[in-house]
Amino acid sequence: MDSEYTPYNERPETYIVLALFFMTFLVAVLGNGTLYFVFLRHKFMRSVPNTYIFSLSLAELLLILTCVPHISSIYTIESWPWGVILCKTSEVVKGISTGVSVFTLTALSIERYRAVVNPLRRLQTKSLTVMIVVVIWLLAIILSIPDGIFTDITSYTENSSSNVIHICTPFPATVTTTYKKYIIAGKAFVFCIVPLFVIASFCILMTKKLHASVNEIPGQLQGQSLSQIRVRRNVARMVLCFVFLFFICFLPLHVFFLWFFFHSTAETDYNEYWHKIKIVGFCLR
Repeated sequence: MDSEYTPYNERPETYIVLALFFMTFLVAVLGNGTLYFVFLRHKFMRSVPNTYIFSLSLAELLLILTCVPHISSIYTIESWPWGVILCKTSEVVKGISTGVSVFTLTALSIERYRAVVNPLRRLQTKSLTVMIVVVIWLLAIILSIPDGIFTDITSYTENSSSNVIHICTPFPATVTTTYKKYIIAGKAFVFCIVPLFVIASFCILMTKKLHASVNEIPGQLQGQSLSQIRVRRNVARMVLCFVFLFFICFLPLHVFFLWFFFHSTAETDYNEYWHKIKIVGFCLR
């Protein structure tokens, strides 16, 4: 790793991250605000899948409003200026938002699979869906508690200017290496590997079911039968999009953390390539 210190105003990510987060903030607030208005105003929109999407959107807006203005400062200014309370709060909210997003996508993929397999049977009521959403939020909150406990501000002196720089980190100096590894591996397992496996599995099962259902329909495909097949295929495409977005958004940062905390020479091997993966994963998450 290059030991030379590069001032933040000379780093391209200082401007790239700020621009991306600004656009994300505007799009997320407008998009999610419109979704909330439609969902709450029109009762016919409160279907089972839309309830999951509403929960997903709520978690995203929580992250956008409470964390993005503070988190973006990690790559735009040298020293964390918001204090220890906002440091802990931002890390907890990030954990809650990640947990709700991942678990909601997993629940939605299962629900969509059941809808494809049994299209004429009412498998899941709205009250059950609300209860599942509440459980998802409670589970995400519980899993984020360690972030609130251990996250703290670490300070060090930059050699070239003797400035004291404060960093908000979930792994301060008081945290042991073993704890870091357990947390990183646990989050990768709970928030990435298992959900990705579940979502991909149900997606594959749903695709097989769709192919089988086409073969089971006798005669020429037309009218209601053709319409049902199109609806099911659209559902399959939606879940495939979930798998793709899940993979793209959550995997890079987990890959970076696993490499950085489990690779024995990560600090010396850290280079421009891994720095870019870190920033991309940070922005996508």
